Amino acid sequence: MNYHFANLKSKKESYKIVERTFIRGGTKYRIGEEQPVFTINYKGIKKDLVFKHQYFDKMNQYKIVELET
Repeated sequence: MNYHFANLKSKKESYKIVERTFIRGGTKYRIGEEQPVFTINYKGIKKDLVFKHQYFDKMNQYKIVELET
């Protein structure tokens, strides 16, 4: 239903990363690999975003998350 009523325009918004942490896990092929978790303030609510393990080494370099909706 969302497909038929969706707006054709996309919107990009940037959010400052307020916290960083990581989790271990993944699929059965990636067990034990650290995945970065970035916390953003989305409309007054803290949201955790989990990224793939290849971003773990540089996770402290990232300052913002850009979301396209």
